[in-house]
Amino acid sequence: MTSRVAVSLAVLLLLLTLNAAAVPANAAGEYAKHFDALSKLSVAVAEAMPADQYGFRPHPESMNFGELMSHIATTNYQFCASLKDSSTPALPSPTAKDAVVKFLKNR
Repeated sequence: MTSRVAVSLAVLLLLLTLNAAAVPANAAGEYAKHFDALSKLSVAVAEAMPADQYGFRPHPESMNFGELMSHIATTNYQFCASLKDSSTPALPSPTAKDAVVKFLKNR
């Protein structure tokens, strides 16, 4: 998978995640409806990107791939933590592929 395809998928995941989280009425139910599929897709994208490309940045002012994947996982954790009144786990280094993939999997 090329870096551009992986970044495009990551951006799509982010937009879908933000869209699902933006639903105010019964947000938890709406979010849960899409969470499993989006979670599997984000893990697949994170696993497909080569470790040496986690620092890939499509534009100098944008997040690199690892930061974007960590951001997606953090958004999921924060949303779920707010429902359970708990805190989010510590964010891994965005350039450590194995740590980011584990972070995405440990929902």
